[in-house]
Amino acid sequence: MKERLNNRRIIPFLRRISIRRRMLLSYFLICFLPMTAVITITASSSIVDGYGKHVEYIQSYAAQSQLKINSLFSRYEKKFKYLTQNNDILADVYIYENQKEYRNQVVLNRVDRTLVNILGNEAGIPFAMIHTASGEMFSYGDCKLTKEQIQMLSSVSKDGKLHWSLSGKAQKYVLISENVRLRYDKTDTALMVIAVDADYLSRVCSEISVPDIQRISLADTEGNVYVVPEDGGWNDVLSINSKIPANGWQMINEFQMQGIGWTKDLTILMFIGVTALLIALLLVFLVTRSITLPLGALLNKIRQFGGTLGTTEKAPPAAADMARDEHALLSAEFDRMTHRLSALFDDMYRSKIGEQELTSRIRELELNALQQQINPHFLYNVLENIYWIASMNGHERIGDMISALGNYFKTSVTGSSEYVTIFTELENVKSYIQLQQIMHEGRFTAEWTVLEELTECKTVKLILQPIIENCVVHGFSDRMSGGKIHISCDREDGQIVFSVQDNGRGMSADEVASVQRYIEETDNDVKRSVGVKNVNQRIKIYFGADYGLTFSSQEGVGTLVRITIPVIE
Repeated sequence: MKERLNNRRIIPFLRRISIRRRMLLSYFLICFLPMTAVITITASSSIVDGYGKHVEYIQSYAAQSQLKINSLFSRYEKKFKYLTQNNDILADVYIYENQKEYRNQVVLNRVDRTLVNILGNEAGIPFAMIHTASGEMFSYGDCKLTKEQIQMLSSVSKDGKLHWSLSGKAQKYVLISENVRLRYDKTDTALMVIAVDADYLSRVCSEISVPDIQRISLADTEGNVYVVPEDGGWNDVLSINSKIPANGWQMINEFQMQGIGWTKDLTILMFIGVTALLIALLLVFLVTRSITLPLGALLNKIRQFGGTLGTTEKAPPAAADMARDEHALLSAEFDRMTHRLSALFDDMYRSKIGEQELTSRIRELELNALQQQINPHFLYNVLENIYWIASMNGHERIGDMISALGNYFKTSVTGSSEYVTIFTELENVKSYIQLQQIMHEGRFTAEWTVLEELTECKTVKLILQPIIENCVVHGFSDRMSGGKIHISCDREDGQIVFSVQDNGRGMSADEVASVQRYIEETDNDVKRSVGVKNVNQRIKIYFGADYGLTFSSQEGVGTLVRITIPVIE
């Protein structure tokens, strides 16, 4: 019942619309609406996924930056610990402080040398100092601290723990300080300070940050921001704070998020979607034209042919519920033409005029149609179209494979002669090797050594491809990379010799002897490969028994195949 309803209403209604309009309507219903829905869903998913992945990348960058800054501060802390635990310095400062006879330049110079040895090779430390309770000071570099700053550092460092602080309002230095006992059995202490240059820390933060995306700030345990990068006019910023284990300070990572949000992704996806819809519309238009134009041309030809037959009757006007598309017009014209043809055939059969000529013509048309079906150029044209479609859509790998396959079939299929030039044979096997290298990416490479003067000589075609196939299938069966094939063509003792050398798994002496016997036998074993045997037999048929294939191989080293043919120019 439902099918009958569809036949009575839907199909007749559609048949009143031209094929072009029906295809455009189908495009809108089948392509446009689903593609719009897919683009919308894909856009939403892509925006969420893209933003999430970007945040993951940002977190990774922040973690890497934190590790680098922590490593730098840990290195400074180790230098400071080494300074505070150096017995030479502690002893010299103690005796200089407590024994007047040792207050001389010799002790001062010895302390200076030790400070230089410890701190001289460390970048970013402009000065260091040791300040005793009596006011004596030993320094490395030009100390920039005032008495007030020294007193403040002595006060905050009395707990006997390492202390990190800033140098003041100007904040030119990060100071590492500690009150250190000069002797374990005495209460005498001295304030030890190492200064780290702020400009150096700023350069380090700039170097480890991603340009135009990331900027790094440092803040002490009280929240005072120390290293502050330039603002850069960023609006959409994502901030990630992390603690530096070495000294408890905070690293503030700010990342530029402008241009990463949904608007950029949506614009790109909308552009891709609109482009895809326009391309689809263009294809529908071209396909529609490819259908309607031949139909129109066929309709005109039928009308012209009907005119030559003397057809004068016209089609009756179509009713409101009758089809008016191209098929209906063709059907009407065909009915009129067949009616007239039927009358003509009756006349022709009754008079028996032209019967033999008509039969001959029909056979010629059938033969021509058959020849068109088996035309080998059809294969090349199809492969060429596939190649250009793949290239236009950015599928270079598919395009390369189709191009190589087309070149390979051009030699394999076309041409009635068994003979080709050596140049053609080499180009053919190059296309085959290109296909194999695409299918087995990174598995092997090919090298060529060809005597240029031999390229125009004749050879039996398709004699190298089975040899190359054996190298890939058998020689490199247990190798995923590093394979090498060397193909050469040279003249030896008045003959042309092709050599194919691989570095595959090779064969034992018994296996080589077995292969050589097999390719010389006249019977074919269906259980074994016949490609190489076919090459050997064709060479002997066309050139004689003195020519053909020889094998030499060594297990674990590789296999060499030599093909000998005469020089035919």
